[in-house]
Amino acid sequence: MARNSKQLGTGGHLSLLYIYYISSILICAIMIQGFYKLGIWLGNGGLVEKTQKIVTRVQLVKSDDCFNPLSFPVLGDYKNWNINNNMNAPKIINVGFPKCGSSTLNDFLSKGIPRGKQLSTIGYNVTHFWPCNKQRGHGDCGSCMKNAIEEGVPPLASCGNFAAYTQVDSVSKTECQFPQISYLNEIYNEEPSAIFLLPFRNVSDWIRSVSKWNTLRTRITTSCHFPEYNFTKEMGSKDEELKDLYCKHVKHIRKFVFEHPTITLIEYSIGGEGVGDYLSLLLPHMRLNGSLYGHKNINMKIKRNIS
Repeated sequence: MARNSKQLGTGGHLSLLYIYYISSILICAIMIQGFYKLGIWLGNGGLVEKTQKIVTRVQLVKSDDCFNPLSFPVLGDYKNWNINNNMNAPKIINVGFPKCGSSTLNDFLSKGIPRGKQLSTIGYNVTHFWPCNKQRGHGDCGSCMKNAIEEGVPPLASCGNFAAYTQVDSVSKTECQFPQISYLNEIYNEEPSAIFLLPFRNVSDWIRSVSKWNTLRTRITTSCHFPEYNFTKEMGSKDEELKDLYCKHVKHIRKFVFEHPTITLIEYSIGGEGVGDYLSLLLPHMRLNGSLYGHKNINMKIKRNIS
């Protein structure tokens, strides 16, 4: 009888150890998965210290500084994306204004993955303003997206289905298309996990560049109407009007990201130190080399610091 009791006690002890062992494994697995989801966007090796440096959405909507970028990213729906599975990688969209480093961004992203390389339904190539879809008769991205939306078809898939759109706006003497203002809802509906890039530039330098670049300021003044910002045609001739437009756009993007938590927002200064490394860190699927980031499309009439 005593022997049976001893055997029973030993068996019960082993059962408790087994339960403890299994529970420990499950807890560790949950913790590892949590840290993985938190750090998945922050790359590999030596970046543990950066995993906590994330802007919360409460901080995002409370930020009143519209002339300087947030120091850290606002992470969206990255939990379903594995950096080793590029087919699930969300699309990258530059939601900044023209003359804020879009050519430099395009050059940099294009060096990450060879132009034209395809993987599943996502083309691992990059487009900058033109062409978005010659086949549909809409060369520039702004006009292409406008027509796609009017036709009731997805604006990204219908306009090249690129991995990254480094400039989506277009301004002519008669047309003004800014999908990053007017078509955010349509872009979100098609790509709810999109990565929004919002590049910053010293606002005085930006105004100067807009004024000097191929009648861009005149075209904005005569063609653009942004009811979202109370910006009407014939506005923009005064520097304060452009400064106000710049600020309202930053706040508009931040508010939209706040209201759509699956979107990731990465803000950066185009002349800031270590921009290439920062973007490489946050866009691991593009396989970028941070040292290759450099200023492109320079107006030789304006040789100023672009930071």
